[in-house]
Amino acid sequence: MKEVPSPETMSHEQYIWEKLLPDVRENGTGPKCHVGLRDAMYARSRDSKIAYVMNQQHPQVDDPFDYVDFVNEQKAFRQAYRNCPITELPIHAVQTGREVLFFSNSPLGLQGLKQFYQELVNGYFSVHSERDPVCEYSVS
Repeated sequence: MKEVPSPETMSHEQYIWEKLLPDVRENGTGPKCHVGLRDAMYARSRDSKIAYVMNQQHPQVDDPFDYVDFVNEQKAFRQAYRNCPITELPIHAVQTGREVLFFSNSPLGLQGLKQFYQELVNGYFSVHSERDPVCEYSVS
């Protein structure tokens, strides 16, 4: 892939679709590593790099007890949703400077919305807190 231009020369989406994926298909390049979505979410939520031993059953993390607590919390969410999230209208869309989050009007969705705002308020004085306006929209 040395002849493929670096991502800085074009938008990320354009780079992926026009350069990276065709090169991967053409050369049959396999992935360097596999990272589970849950592990990636754990690393992102802790503002840490993904420092895992790839392709192994147990990730290497700084605090194993924190990781186990995170996994158990995710299992509780999965059970609450029964692997089939039901949305109730209106949907609450919350736009931050980085992303748009969607919350159902169901009790679980409203609990998530409340928890999101609580975490936003708890981090108000942090240098890493949300600096852009936060907007909430109701989608029917």
